[in-house]
Amino acid sequence: MNEPQARGELRLRDSFLVMAAEGLALPAGLVTVAVMTRELGAAGYGQFALAASVIASVQMSIMAVYSRTTVKLVAESDDWRQMAGPIVRFHLFTGIVSTLVLFACAPLVALVLRSGELTANLRLFSLDLLFFVCGHGVRSALIGGGRFQRRAGATAARWLARVVLIVVLVKSGFGIPGAIWGSIGAAFTELVVNAWRCGIPLRGGSALRYGVFLQRAAPLAAAAIPFRIFDSMDLLMLKGLGGTDAQAGVYAMAQNAMRIGGVLTVSLWPMLLSAVTNAIRAGRIGDAHRATQDAMLLVLGGLLTSSAIGGASDEIAAFIYGPEHRAAGTLIAILLPMSFAGVWTSLMVAALQGVERHRPAIVIGSAMCVCAALVYWVVIPRFGLLGAAVAALSISMAGSAAGAVLLHWETGASPPKLALGVSGAGYVLLTMLGRWWPVSTSWMPVKVAGLGLLAVSLLLLIPGVRARLKWKTV
Repeated sequence: MNEPQARGELRLRDSFLVMAAEGLALPAGLVTVAVMTRELGAAGYGQFALAASVIASVQMSIMAVYSRTTVKLVAESDDWRQMAGPIVRFHLFTGIVSTLVLFACAPLVALVLRSGELTANLRLFSLDLLFFVCGHGVRSALIGGGRFQRRAGATAARWLARVVLIVVLVKSGFGIPGAIWGSIGAAFTELVVNAWRCGIPLRGGSALRYGVFLQRAAPLAAAAIPFRIFDSMDLLMLKGLGGTDAQAGVYAMAQNAMRIGGVLTVSLWPMLLSAVTNAIRAGRIGDAHRATQDAMLLVLGGLLTSSAIGGASDEIAAFIYGPEHRAAGTLIAILLPMSFAGVWTSLMVAALQGVERHRPAIVIGSAMCVCAALVYWVVIPRFGLLGAAVAALSISMAGSAAGAVLLHWETGASPPKLALGVSGAGYVLLTMLGRWWPVSTSWMPVKVAGLGLLAVSLLLLIPGVRARLKWKTV
């Protein structure tokens, strides 16, 4: 296996390759949702989305405990494969335990969320945890070892398998269980591809003990878990506070637009954490700051260009989900910037953790969860779907602003201010322009292309952006 030129050295090329693989999540997600909404209806898709949201919350919480710790330990190790061996075994053990616990607790979760069908769906979906957790352990080890590009193939295989399996099974009449089996098959596919590519020993390895691993994981997990909880709170509280399966389905349709932000989060924060950790370890403080700022720039560029989707959200919703779900477009336009605010906050947390600053992230994440619980409790019963989306956006923006301030306070790293202002104002203006200019679904591609061209042109007017986007080491 060829070693990278400098272990842990982050290149924009690596970022783009991983994002290209993770970017398959967007078309794959849209195709599967389009098929499920038409085959299962809004209520049926709502039941699937509710189970998937619970599973995602558990998965993200486990990732919060293990991922950052795995990346840091492997990045700090002289022999990354020997360090990765026992860590992957920890993931296997956790996957088995979490699967059994969720299977047993499924009726209680269904009772809390007022969904009788949720018990059977969750018990079947629990198998996904085993494959996902094991596969993610290998993926995190690859990132910590500086193998940023090697995870791209496994990620691409997962999303391609997911869309093929779900579409075939749902179209064949297997309904919600078919969609769940498709997700399980996709997680298994990623595990197989990751295990085949990695060369990590399943036996032997370093003398790392489970207790030591958890001790290292505790501050990282305490900082990350609140953010993962916050990500699922809006949909879960919408259903728990009396929302119907159909309402949950419409909200979940809009949440699919947040996959754009999810691609950036999954792609950038592990690599940023690895790059910052290795730069600090080598005494290259300037490289750590530059990697952080370039990651911020990618997020801001993504926010601005996503205005093409926000401006055409009504037409996109009607085209993908059907004309009867055109109203989901308003929610898409609101939730899109929320997803990028979440990415921004995740990057701030990763940069802080790279320099061993955990307390600010814990404070921000915990405050966001508490505020969300209180605000949703008041807003959702009165304003329903729209209230949940606006509240989620407001809290996310407050959290991202707090993260930027604390990052500057702790490390001296500052966001690119001009790019921040242009991206935020540009998203609002272009989205408003697009919604003021409604078109038929047949003209929707032209509208998206026009708005996208305006967004890219505006982005390239920012001084230094074109130079920073050259394929170079950051």
